[in-house]
Order: sequence, then C-alpha cells, then structure tokens
Amino acid sequence: SNVFKGIGKVIAGQIYEKFKDKTLDIIDNEPEKLKEVDGIGPIKLATVLKGLNESYGLRKTIMFFKPYQFSDYQIKAIYNQFKDKSVSIAEENPYLFTEIKGIGFKKADIMAEKLGIKKDDPNRIKEAVKYVISQICENSGNCYVYYKNIRDGIKEIIENLSETDLRNYIDDLIKEKKLITDLDSVKENNIGLLKIYLPVYYYSELGVSKELKRIAKPAASAAKNNSEDTESADKFLEHGKNKISLTDEQKIAVLNSLNYKISIISGGPGTGKSTVIKTIAGLYKEKKIALTSLSGKAAQRLSDIVKPEYGEHAESKIDISTIHRLLKAQYDRQTNESFFTFNENNRLPHDLIVIDEMSMVDIIIFYKLLKAVKDSAVLVLVGDVNQIPSVSPGDVLRDLIYSAFFPVTFLTKVFRQDEGGLININAHNLLNNKRFITGGTEKGIKEFIIKYKKEYDTANTGKNELLKDFADFIKRISDKRINKKTNNAYTAYANSKISTLIFDDIQVLTPMRKGDLGYNNLNKV
Repeated sequence: SNVFKGIGKVIAGQIYEKFKDKTLDIIDNEPEKLKEVDGIGPIKLATVLKGLNESYGLRKTIMFFKPYQFSDYQIKAIYNQFKDKSVSIAEENPYLFTEIKGIGFKKADIMAEKLGIKKDDPNRIKEAVKYVISQICENSGNCYVYYKNIRDGIKEIIENLSETDLRNYIDDLIKEKKLITDLDSVKENNIGLLKIYLPVYYYSELGVSKELKRIAKPAASAAKNNSEDTESADKFLEHGKNKISLTDEQKIAVLNSLNYKISIISGGPGTGKSTVIKTIAGLYKEKKIALTSLSGKAAQRLSDIVKPEYGEHAESKIDISTIHRLLKAQYDRQTNESFFTFNENNRLPHDLIVIDEMSMVDIIIFYKLLKAVKDSAVLVLVGDVNQIPSVSPGDVLRDLIYSAFFPVTFLTKVFRQDEGGLININAHNLLNNKRFITGGTEKGIKEFIIKYKKEYDTANTGKNELLKDFADFIKRISDKRINKKTNNAYTAYANSKISTLIFDDIQVLTPMRKGDLGYNNLNKV
C-alpha cells in the first residue's frame, strides 16, 4: 500500500483480507472482483486499477523480491534505480543492490546463494572485499584500512583466494573507482601497509579539510566583529549581570571563540565546559546562534543551560537542537535516501555554531555540517578527547586537536562532583597519572582501588597496565550485573505472559560489539 498510487493502507488491508494469497492473481486476471471489497465502488475501482496499471513493473518486482526478505521501501528503491531490469540484475549480480541504502553484502549474499550464484563469482569476491573494508572501518573507527588487514579479513568469507587474485580484484575495484588508494605511497615489498579507502570516507576526509580551510580563511580580526573586543569581553566576564567567574583556562577558551574562526575546547566531566558555552553564548547574544550536538539528550542539556539567559527572545535568537534537526534532515520515500535541507547550496544563517559532545561526531556527519556553515560563521567545537570516539569511522575531535591547526583549550580543573562523585575525579586523576581517591560506596571498586593504589604509588604498575586492569575489572562486574538484571527482567515478563509468550516478543538491545554482552555474541544466541 505504501508503494502503489491510489491505494491506502486501509483499502490494501481489506483487499488482502478478502483474497489472501490470491490477491495478486485477482488483481492481474480478475480485477472486477475487487468490487466485492467494502468501500470499493466503480469510481474507487477505476482509481485503484489506474494505480496498479501504472505500477505493473513494480508489482512484478515486489513479487520476485518478497521471498528474499526485502522491505517494500527497499524494493521500491531498487525498482526506481534499475526499473524493469531489477529482476534480471538480481539473477545475474544481486550485489549491485548494495548501492541501495539498507542493503548490505550479507543480504545480497543470501539472495545470491538462493539464486545459485557461485561462491567464487567475481562480483561476490569484489563486494566481499568492500564489505571487509567497511567492517574494519566500523570496528576500528579508522577511515582507511591497510592491505594486510583486507588480506586477513577476506579469508573468513572467501576460501582459498590467492594473493595474486586478491591483488587483481582490488586493482579492478580501484579502476572502477569503488576503492581509492595511492599505489606509489609504499614499496612493493611493503604492500601490506598500503592504505585503502572506501570513497565515502576518502571524500569525507578530503571534504572536511577543504571546508575547514574555507571557514577559517578570513583573518582572525574578522571574528572580533562578531562581538565585543577582548577588553569588553573581559569586562563582561568579570562584571556582567551574571558575575561569571572563570578560571584562566575557561577565559582562554572564551576569548579564543572571539579571536579565531575555529576553536576547540576539550575537558572531562565536571570541568566547566557548559559554563564556557553559556558564557560564549552570552557574548554573541546579539548574533544568530546555533548550539548543537549529535544526541538529543546533550541538546536538551544545552537548552536548559543557555535558554533561560535569553528569556522571551530565546526562540528568535538561538537555535538549540541535534545536528540532524539543525540541518533539517529529510527523507525521500522514492529513493529511500535521506538528505539535508541545509547544505553547500543553502547554508545555515547562524553567525556562531557551537558543537557539543564533539567526540561523538563522525567524519561523514561532520562533513555534511561543515558544508552548511557560511563563510563568515564562527565555529566552536566542544568535547572530551578522552571519551570513546564516535561509533562510525572518524575520530574527528582527536584528529583536529593533533593537527595543531586550530587553537585548543584543555579544561583540567574539576568543579562538579555531585553527578559523577569520585568517578569524575578519579577518571581525571588516572589521565594525569595521579593517585586514586578512595571512599566510594561500591565495595568491589574500593577494594580494587586500594589493591592497586600501593602498586601505583611504588611505580610497580604502569599507567597503561592500571588502565587495562581497571577496565577489565569494571567489565567483569558490569557484565555480571547486567546478566543478572536481564535474566530477572525476562523471568518476570515470561511469568506474566507465560501462556502467550513467543520469541518475537523479546528484543535485546546492546551498545557494544564485543564481549559476552556485545551484539556479535548475542546474535549467535
């Protein structure tokens, strides 16, 4: 019903309820019988038949693809791209469908196997190479892989593939512009260290570099015109109506936002990042401002902190939202693709854009955001470089800091303790090679800290080993507790619905790939 003109969900449901598995046969051979369905009279029948006739090719495509577990939207996207050749392409090279969003190598591979396509089919091998690269990038967070990693990973999918054949397939993919590399960057005897990119990551990296240069290009003095000069800023910080008192680190972070087109602020939990953001927003109060982040929770926190300062003018002066909402993400049902209203051809109107939780932002979304930033805008990137990087490829915040192209302020003083307690302080101490502060309520963690504190003080245990042991310890107690609570929840649910409980009633969500509770292991179950 979602893909045929003139047929809504209600009518589609009534038609299927009436004719069941004979529905498509009735439509093709005895369409007049559709008048037996409540709500379909002569006029409605004409509308329905017109829609069905216009989508005859799509209907045939749906009939072919449905047994292979493709959704209606995926099938329509396939048909929109390949038209009446969709079925013949499926029979010859279903791996072409991986160009469609939501269709990966595994889904295409299942279809290929059912259609009798051989395991050593060249199209399968080349798509498997791309799949291995994408998996390595997703798991490592890198935007490229080394040739040696592809060589090791492909063995799990393609058995007995020779080194020569693998090199030839990769060469073919490079010629087809489906992979990108610089063959002259390494010598033949060191080919294992050849860097190979998928185009989406390569061009995103290249694009980020280009856009950052564009945004940073105007002279530093141009940024000062967006607010009071440095002297006025000092007065605002010390004598403004809020009487904000900042540390020297925080002041530097604020002044960098006035003196540079792009600046970076990094600090752990409780180090006053939110106070700095609030202060910067106050200094740019007469300008159009956007505060954004990848997660809705972080955006809401920004709203709670900053909007009260703007009062009734908040909605007209400042936009606080997720990155996707800021860029006005849209979805095209025809192509099964998403896109952004704000882009390089329609840039955001904001004079200042602050991105919070920057460590969560991957290379692709960062590129799309940068393309939408106007030339005169000021960009402030805020995050914690020591947090786990983004799930998708691109450790953007860390790479920008290490590039040394932009001013970076590290906030080191811990102010807030109520939310994280000793966790905030001890995390900060660990990063700075300082001793733990004990006194936590968790007996196991306290015993662990006491045990390793002595070794730490006497330098018998190095920082890296301490980090590893601490992570392993937390993982063990966390896995045990999560397992217990999950089992308890399942048992309670099963007992309450024991007569009707089926496997599909249970859904397990996990934020991890690895470990006993990671989805790699859970999917095996």
